[in-house]
Amino acid sequence: MENTIFLTPNLFKTESFKIFESNAFSVETGRYPSGVAVLKVSNSRGYLKILPYMGMIIWDAFFDGETLKMKDMFSQPLPGEGIADTYGCFQFSSGLLANGTPGPEDD
Repeated sequence: MENTIFLTPNLFKTESFKIFESNAFSVETGRYPSGVAVLKVSNSRGYLKILPYMGMIIWDAFFDGETLKMKDMFSQPLPGEGIADTYGCFQFSSGLLANGTPGPEDD
């Protein structure tokens, strides 16, 4: 049986809230002071912080006691239309954010 987590924006409050837990990992919702929603997916070795309503940007990655994120001047993600509005993330997908070089048939 698969595990499915159904997300809705009202699950994301300032205080973190655990929405899933198994022997392998857990998932918490939260919100940065900037208002940006965040999912924290943790296992025994570390965590990912993912921005579900900003193209699934991985904002932070921390494993085995080390941050894998590049050092930058951003302490939190900022609301915006695209990646240029919130530089500082660990990883993003141009396809999910519709950045990159779309052609005339791309929507």
